[in-house]
Amino acid sequence: VEEAKKKAEDQKEEDFRNYPTNTYKTIELEIAESDVKVKEAELELLKEEAKEHRDEGTIKQVEEKVKSEKAEATRLEEIKTERKKAEEEAKRRADAKEQGKPKG
Repeated sequence: VEEAKKKAEDQKEEDFRNYPTNTYKTIELEIAESDVKVKEAELELLKEEAKEHRDEGTIKQVEEKVKSEKAEATRLEEIKTERKKAEEEAKRRADAKEQGKPKG
């Protein structure tokens, strides 16, 4: 029973330690997907601009879509940066806390 408790505690601690990494990987995936959407929107814009009978309304819509996708990509990058800063701050605090504990 003690061994099972210890194993559960260790797993819980490992999951807690890996939480920032897991969320960081998730945001990386979202950023990659967002980058793909930006490229798709840019491609759609280029296709519209390349047509002989250009519809200015459609081009404006596609330009807005490109802007929107780029804004989303920027927002995700900012979230990534904020999470990375928070993760580094949490590590510093944990390290400082560990150094403050007496060994033994």
